[in-house]
Amino acid sequence: MDCPWGYDLIADLQHFSGLESLSLRYTIPYGWTVLLTTALAGCKTLKTLELELWNRTTQYDEEGLLIAERMTASGWQTFFDQLEHATFVLETLDLSGNDLGDSLVTCLVARLHLPYLAELTTLKFATRWESRCILEGLVRDAAGAYRVSTTSTGWGAFASCLCNTSSIAETFASNHTLQLVDTSHDAGDIPSDLAFLSQLNGSEDKFGVARRKIIHYHFHDGNNLHDLADFEVDLYPRVIAWLGRDLGGLPLLYQFIRGMPSLCGPTVETTAGVEACRGADDTTARL
Repeated sequence: MDCPWGYDLIADLQHFSGLESLSLRYTIPYGWTVLLTTALAGCKTLKTLELELWNRTTQYDEEGLLIAERMTASGWQTFFDQLEHATFVLETLDLSGNDLGDSLVTCLVARLHLPYLAELTTLKFATRWESRCILEGLVRDAAGAYRVSTTSTGWGAFASCLCNTSSIAETFASNHTLQLVDTSHDAGDIPSDLAFLSQLNGSEDKFGVARRKIIHYHFHDGNNLHDLADFEVDLYPRVIAWLGRDLGGLPLLYQFIRGMPSLCGPTVETTAGVEACRGADDTTARL
């Protein structure tokens, strides 16, 4: 939906409250963001939202065309905050037409806990795009190819959201649902570690996703396995079952048992050793 200046978006959306998908490219005057969010909040069944927002200025170029500027960081903050009480729950958010700079990334990541974003599975954006005029009577930046202004700060905010490595508990509590999709026509600029986390999140087994992140970031190459040895002996069957659930954990399982020879000795043959051999129930293998 391309909305030229003067278009009564609020009145129109009120007639389409049952929309499940909306593609919105819109220019608004500074300070009118609240009116836009009011209109969107009425779309109670919305699941997919594509946004490309610009601020209308009062300046004209040498040809007499109105100039539009990108939505500011404060504008995006107002936009996301004003939707806090929206009744729809988004599954896909497409921001490909916007500059995914650090300010927009950090603003969005900090609000993924809000009800309408809590179940977001797909975030689309473009790390490279071409400036183009899609709204009649408006002028954008000079034509040409661009890269978004996302730096290590923005990518780091995404990475911390998908996998907080400060502790095993924080890793387990991280976002295991959101996938990042670069819609650029050529090779994108998503860092490899972030692409890896996004790919992991594509699995429907969210406990499995959390487990793989924990193994990869906390027990890589056998690091920190000694922490598991501090558990009570009665918990060893669960630890062993958790490590050995798939091929990815078998090398760690080998190192763990190798470092605990008593597991296979006669003193614990009737406890941890036997129970580990029998295997543990799937529910006990999950964190």
